[in-house]
Amino acid sequence: MIHHLLFFWFRKDASQADVEEVLAGMRSFATIPAVKSLSISENRDFPETSAPFTHAAVLTFDDVVGRNTYLADDLHQAVRRKAMSVLGELRTISVDTGRAAESVARDESRAPDGFSS
Repeated sequence: MIHHLLFFWFRKDASQADVEEVLAGMRSFATIPAVKSLSISENRDFPETSAPFTHAAVLTFDDVVGRNTYLADDLHQAVRRKAMSVLGELRTISVDTGRAAESVARDESRAPDGFSS
């Protein structure tokens, strides 16, 4: 399972209409068959430690092929073009939770040095 995380903020000169258009466009990613789940939200906690990012999105895919299909999709490309015209910054990361879960399952009985339960 691949989780694709986006962290972003809108430029101060972005109109509310542009912000809403980009957020609606991002929500429409749920119509892309490769996208298994989608969550988008404003930052609800910890604004001091996450600045300047005000929003985040999490998209879930079965695998890297699904994520790459989404990245190449015409809808994603169109929304991305619009978003890049009003975003101050966008950072992304993809995490393979299948591999992470396997690693944790193997080592769950041993805490790293310096940590205890």
